Amino acid sequence: MITKSLFSSLCFLAVAFQQVYADGCSMQNGYYYCNQASEVEFTNVGFSSSYERVTSMNPETCECTRTPQSFGGALAPFDEELSFHFRGPVQLKRFAVYYPDSNNALSSLKKRSNHKHGKTSSNENGELKKRDEPAQSTRTVYETILQTAYINPDGSPATSTSDAAAASSTTSNSAASTTSAQGSLLASGFSYAGPNEKANLAATSFITSSTSAPATSSSSAPASTSSSSSSGSSDWVRSSYYDSKSSTSDNIVFLNNMGGTAGSGVWSSCFGNSISFAASNGVDGASSPQVLSDTMLKSDKEISIWSSSKCEGDDCGYYLPGIPAYHGFSGTKVVLMEFSMPHDDSTSFINDMPAIWALNAQVPRTLQYGKSECSCWNTGCGEFDIFEVLNSGNEKMIPTLHSQQGSQNGAGGGAGSSDYFVRPTGSSMIGAVVFDTSSSTVYVIDVTNKGVNFDSTYSSSDVAGWLEAGSTVLQLS
Repeated sequence: MITKSLFSSLCFLAVAFQQVYADGCSMQNGYYYCNQASEVEFTNVGFSSSYERVTSMNPETCECTRTPQSFGGALAPFDEELSFHFRGPVQLKRFAVYYPDSNNALSSLKKRSNHKHGKTSSNENGELKKRDEPAQSTRTVYETILQTAYINPDGSPATSTSDAAAASSTTSNSAASTTSAQGSLLASGFSYAGPNEKANLAATSFITSSTSAPATSSSSAPASTSSSSSSGSSDWVRSSYYDSKSSTSDNIVFLNNMGGTAGSGVWSSCFGNSISFAASNGVDGASSPQVLSDTMLKSDKEISIWSSSKCEGDDCGYYLPGIPAYHGFSGTKVVLMEFSMPHDDSTSFINDMPAIWALNAQVPRTLQYGKSECSCWNTGCGEFDIFEVLNSGNEKMIPTLHSQQGSQNGAGGGAGSSDYFVRPTGSSMIGAVVFDTSSSTVYVIDVTNKGVNFDSTYSSSDVAGWLEAGSTVLQLS
């Protein structure tokens, strides 16, 4: 349900949307798309709050109980254990998780973050100027909050929509840059934990300001080569690895949602199928861990990736009895994934809408799909849609963080980008996700042309070299 405050915000968006068209953004099937991105950064991620943690599930009465769970700090709640999910049509080629092994691992990222995230300012002539920016960079900064805000070129709030429109008109002819008040509706389903379905949408956040400067595109710069063999340093060390071509799997378990069908997991009339071991085809269940074969998952088929460390005692908190319970991936980390998303002609409910996302690992260990009170998801324990196609057949992928952060009523919040990655329908793409607690930043980067080979170690300079000079930045409130 759209709240009264959000409804009021949507009314103001009618004005903002007029400017979106002027700035080159366009609506496709109900969503706004702006610029092609090679990197999207989520900054100021992490805050203090609580969500409702599941403490019991009764398969006979269908009742679940929950208790408040406090969290806080850099990236919170996305510093907690995450499981990584893949929905077809997708073919996963390689996957790896790296953890820092030295104090140098995050130093380059932190320096880069401090240098890159300066806001724009205006000179005495009222023209926008760049501050602490490389000369050969193009950069877009988005500030996202729940309600529409209009921002003047100097960063101060405009007092009315007319003031914002006037400010935008004043700067639109400036050779230095263009500032506009734009709005972008982002979607969030509230009945289950997973990428958004068109039938289950409610607006949660939207872009309120965008600042960019015309300069030489970073995409024209030579791609850097990233290789541990050249750096001789092991600041980041691989802890989990999967390669479909060689059927290699190290510290990884593949699960799906076929519990009770093939010797693992459970089924009940209350909660349906739990998570289970995935068969090598990714579609069927299995009685023991299997390595995912070199196969393409069709539309509406889903697998998840976990570490091979089993939950013992209460170290994972509560989880549904009888499931294969494993730890996810927590804290500061780098996640690499090579994948393709070819079109298919499926007639399934979610046809030709591939997605890659991460969930707070408590969600699938209790109930990923079903009664909301049997999951912490709808109270904000965290979902990160990394590469998500929002409409059937679309070739644009966007990232979105879902949490309470930025929310005024305890639901929704987070941030999402209207700048997009191009869906890899032919050759594969290599994506990197960096969860950086030192700067409270999450980076999503296309590193396909950066010489990334899923090496066993990487130096801090290697990882810093993946970052783009012209990234899209979303600042959480």
